[in-house]
Amino acid sequence: MADAGKLNRRIIIGVMSDGFNEDTGRDEGENVFIPSCTVWANVKHVRGSEFFEAAAVKAEKTVTFTIRYRSEVTTDSVIKYGDTLYNIRAINDPSEGHDIQIITAEVV
Repeated sequence: MADAGKLNRRIIIGVMSDGFNEDTGRDEGENVFIPSCTVWANVKHVRGSEFFEAAAVKAEKTVTFTIRYRSEVTTDSVIKYGDTLYNIRAINDPSEGHDIQIITAEVV
């Protein structure tokens, strides 16, 4: 079981919409973050490495989020932490006991 004291950051898990607003029937013209739940998490910044691709520098920001197990979280989900959105790359259930999930995500 996860130590509740270490789950000390609030994150929002949701999905990216195609920009269509069902309430108004209008296309907002861009992707929109639709929140589905807010949870407590432990947040760790894994690395800040640079990759050189075609003479351009691309900064990669990878973060791990440890949360209590939630079956609705998939690799199609997106995490909002502060003002930053993260695409989920991998979800690990380390004990296979469905008590915690370790999510690896990268900045959108």
